Amino acid sequence: MRELAVRPESEAAYPLGLCFATAAVDPDFGTAREVTLHNAPGRVAGVYRSGRHASAQAFFAFRTPRELAVPRDQQAQKELLRSHFDTDAWRVGALVDAATADPGFYLDAITQIRMPGWSRGRVGLVGDAAYCATLLSGAGASLAVEGAHRLATELAVGDGHRAAFARYERGLRATVRARQRSVGASRAMLIPGSRTAIRLRDQFTRLMVLPPLAARVFRPERARAA
Repeated sequence: MRELAVRPESEAAYPLGLCFATAAVDPDFGTAREVTLHNAPGRVAGVYRSGRHASAQAFFAFRTPRELAVPRDQQAQKELLRSHFDTDAWRVGALVDAATADPGFYLDAITQIRMPGWSRGRVGLVGDAAYCATLLSGAGASLAVEGAHRLATELAVGDGHRAAFARYERGLRATVRARQRSVGASRAMLIPGSRTAIRLRDQFTRLMVLPPLAARVFRPERARAA
């Protein structure tokens, strides 16, 4: 609908220079209710297994040139993944083999949608069609729900779609911009670009996680009782 009525894909898409892949793999790759990650500069391989599913979910992300055209052919996509994870480190090779054997294998570029306007004529867009922030933002569903609610609210005023579309965009633009910008920090945390950046990320994570954990384990009231 965006392509037909509002703006061509070539003008709306903003590639972030990243690719993401995911597939179902044997549950033995993962630990129940845990995420396991292996980083190398510019790429990450991981696996997650919930307590309710028979399989685990493998995922991969890697940095690419922003202008990279991701092939549509699935076999070519699998070769692209292999070319970025040709390593014997950890269980990466076995995880890639298992992921590429899954019929549901998925790979695509991580791409935001950035447009100067979210409507044309009587057609208005919401959610990813209008302002995709990508999975790195963690806000796709919330932006879609907030956008749909705001648009419906403005249309209910009854002063015409043009005025409603304008208020909808003015009211949500700052939120969308902030969510789209937030992916820079997420990319730095998940896919550091160098070994130094990986070490700094790990140190930062320990500083963020260990103090709250220690506070739960070593409670003041227990110390006083002792």
